Amino acid sequence: MGQVANAREPLTPQYDISVEQLKIQPKVLRHLLRAEQDFRSKRLSDAFKEVERALRIDPACAQAFTMKALLELSLRDIDDALYDSKRAVTMDANNGLSFLALATAQNSRGNSREAEPAAREALRLQPGLWQAHVEIAKSLYGQDLVPDALKEIDAVRVDFPDVHLVRGNILMRLGHRREAAVEFATFLRQSPKDPRTEQIRRMIASSVQPSEAPF
Repeated sequence: MGQVANAREPLTPQYDISVEQLKIQPKVLRHLLRAEQDFRSKRLSDAFKEVERALRIDPACAQAFTMKALLELSLRDIDDALYDSKRAVTMDANNGLSFLALATAQNSRGNSREAEPAAREALRLQPGLWQAHVEIAKSLYGQDLVPDALKEIDAVRVDFPDVHLVRGNILMRLGHRREAAVEFATFLRQSPKDPRTEQIRRMIASSVQPSEAPF
């Protein structure tokens, strides 16, 4: 598997609606809420500072480590994201977003078998977490369980760039080139500045199936 792009939007936590957040100290929560706002506005440096402030107050705050992992994923800092997401699930085994961050980091590292159980646990904890279906699909693709991966990604009813990218790669592997081209074209239209653009254009133009998915 390649690296995960555009992780900021689908993985942005919602601290104001999570029951788990009721356990967070008010000062810590304020920093996390500010970090979330900075994250959404792509002010990653500011978001990191807010997370660090939260951790100085509560070094055992699982939600802060989850946010830190998400920030690291957005910067392609996969090793640190894997480390921090593992810390988060160890501290709090009831946070679906922490398991989703772990699954995303594992897929980004190419650890498909390890990513699948983490993504399934995220979905068990938060059944509405559609991003978990995406990570399950990636992990199944990485294990060469391509038909199962298609079933998983088809469970996602969200119009998001990486959903189209994953579905396109799966369809390409299954030999459905025309359908794959439609998914890739949608991805390119929605994310014209994505660093994987040229690779995807070559895949569309080529008659050869991709040797490595540009996830």
